[in-house]
Amino acid sequence: MLCNVPHLVFVDANILASRTLMDWLFHLRNKTPGMFTLQTSKDVITEVCYTIRRKYPQASDSIINKRVQRIQELMDEVLTEEFDGNLSSFTGSDINDYHVHAAAIKATSQYILTNNKSTDITTTPDDQPYSIIAADDFLCLVAQSAPHACEEAINEQFLYWAKDQKLTDPKLEEHLVKAGCPKFANIVHNSLFIIKY
Repeated sequence: MLCNVPHLVFVDANILASRTLMDWLFHLRNKTPGMFTLQTSKDVITEVCYTIRRKYPQASDSIINKRVQRIQELMDEVLTEEFDGNLSSFTGSDINDYHVHAAAIKATSQYILTNNKSTDITTTPDDQPYSIIAADDFLCLVAQSAPHACEEAINEQFLYWAKDQKLTDPKLEEHLVKAGCPKFANIVHNSLFIIKY
């Protein structure tokens, strides 16, 4: 359970590249003030831009710029200070994730929120000052820690997509499953059953 003391959560690029996951983080953070603080780095934002550009090679710059703007609005902190480029504490199997480890160390993060394999970032989790948590587990943890706030966030998401976007069935659960969050999708499904009926 997440207590009322803010937990520092460093968010990786594969979370921020997903509109579904960003939307849920935004709504849950707004409904649970003081529960967690979201952090990322300039390097992570650059990686998000690269990922989106690869996925949508003909997208206009405005789409990329809009995502960067949303990330900056969502984050409580974007690290701008340089991190240590020679940390012996990095034991991950993917050297391309060194910057995530180093930034989380610099930011004194308690969690790294990522859908990468945890071993990409560290093979010695007990020796690290942070825990690695996948999006599905994190969203479920927030829901377990603040069930009423989670229900409010679910209701907001449903109303936004159903009314503002004029969708009779916004398929919130389906989008969550596609984003790799089947357990949280089940929580949303159960809550929506009450809302709808």
